[in-house]
Amino acid sequence: MARRTRTLVVIMAAACAAALWALLANAWLIGTYPLVFSAFVPGMLLAVLEVRHPGRFHNLQGWPVLAAGIGLIGFGALTSTLPVMLATGIGTALVMAWLLQHHLPGARALAFTGGASYALYLWHKDAFIAFGPFVGLVLSLVAATLSWALVERPILARVHAIDARRRHLGPPSRSIAAATPPAPAP
Repeated sequence: MARRTRTLVVIMAAACAAALWALLANAWLIGTYPLVFSAFVPGMLLAVLEVRHPGRFHNLQGWPVLAAGIGLIGFGALTSTLPVMLATGIGTALVMAWLLQHHLPGARALAFTGGASYALYLWHKDAFIAFGPFVGLVLSLVAATLSWALVERPILARVHAIDARRRHLGPPSRSIAAATPPAPAP
């Protein structure tokens, strides 16, 4: 448990350092990796919480969590101080945690959009610079949809299949005795 805690502390410290660096960096660097690391960390930690501690994740389904998330997003959007990326990142993670536990109309479309959003993040800046806002937006949406459907989803499906097979089979045995089935009872 101490190792996990140390890992989370190191990740959060790196996120804070990235946010501080963003304040000191040139304007053209703002919005590029690693300066946006602090915005990704809360979502990463949310994913870990959902998988490793589902009971704690379940505690994030109340209305106060949604209100706090929306408040942090608003605070982050309206300020230009150090907590801006951390506030919006944590707020977004809280809103996502709430949304993941409530059934909404159009959930399939939202799930696809959520999956393709990282691809959209990767494509949008260069497309906007190269083609302008309108054409860049259209090309970004097309590229994000294609890369999600043709690259990311198949890779994720394969990774999940390998993980499921590994979990089903269990860890490899370390000795021949452990792999030998017991003899039938007489």
